Amino acid sequence: MAVDGFRFDLAPALARQEGEFEARSAFFDLVPQDPVVSRAKLVAEPWDVGQMDSYDLGRFPPVWREWNGKYRDVMRDLWRSHPVGLGEFASRFCGSSDMYGRARRRPAASVNLITVHDGFTLRDLVSYNDKHNEANGESNRDGTGDNRSWNCGAEGPTDDPAVLNLRARQSRAMLATLLLSFGIPMLLGGDEMGRTQQGNNNAYCQDNEITWFDWSQPDTGLLEFTRRLIALRNLVVEFPGSRLARTRPCPRSPRAEDGRGGSVEGFEMSTSSTESQALGSVPDPRAVGEGRSNDSPIQSQIVSMSKRNRANRKVVTSDA
Repeated sequence: MAVDGFRFDLAPALARQEGEFEARSAFFDLVPQDPVVSRAKLVAEPWDVGQMDSYDLGRFPPVWREWNGKYRDVMRDLWRSHPVGLGEFASRFCGSSDMYGRARRRPAASVNLITVHDGFTLRDLVSYNDKHNEANGESNRDGTGDNRSWNCGAEGPTDDPAVLNLRARQSRAMLATLLLSFGIPMLLGGDEMGRTQQGNNNAYCQDNEITWFDWSQPDTGLLEFTRRLIALRNLVVEFPGSRLARTRPCPRSPRAEDGRGGSVEGFEMSTSSTESQALGSVPDPRAVGEGRSNDSPIQSQIVSMSKRNRANRKVVTSDA
């Protein structure tokens, strides 16, 4: 059996010398000298515990990849309609050049995630405002309370068609964001088929229906959507590209990789506008079920652009 690589939990602990994180530590010096380990994929969880510098995202050597918690937080906030600056969104979507560009690291340094084994599944992220860990036997005190989730109008299971429709759209929006961003997308197993842990965000201690995969009732529509997204990403070879997109306005250079800030109307934005403009992504929950449009400004622009594109060129799709 071959091993492609290793994920290091609490990775900053490996680089502590005299109590502080040190990017030039002895451990990091030894890794590239080892004939086997130096060829493996090395992935760091850049969180540590009990230290002043317990979050060291962006500080690992070039051969390492890092779980990007900032990407997770920004994208969760965006799709639950919490204010997110356009510049912040663009930085995360385009490979987090603010964290990796100075060290000349590539977009592959950023492992983008929205959900992971710790916390809510994607289905639960759009179905619960609060954790429901009563089954863990700690009176719901365990697990994080910072979930950045939105239940779309009802807590937990519901048969309200408007809420279910919005949850389906929210799930697809986050999957599309993840798979179309620069960097390495990390998809939690089961998210593609709508797996739920019934609102439990700390289910490590459960070996039962809470954590098991229900293969008999997959969300086939979501599964097919995910397949098509992966196929699209594979077709567009620039996504895992070797250069980071700089997301600040760059008026002297017309090159695409300079990542000029632009409005949805197609006009170049100033630095102040790029940094300060907040994005809103989802409708007011009061609009759900009241006959009003559920389309956000972003979604409306995407629909409008899609219609223009279909009118201007033939679109070929594949079931492969």
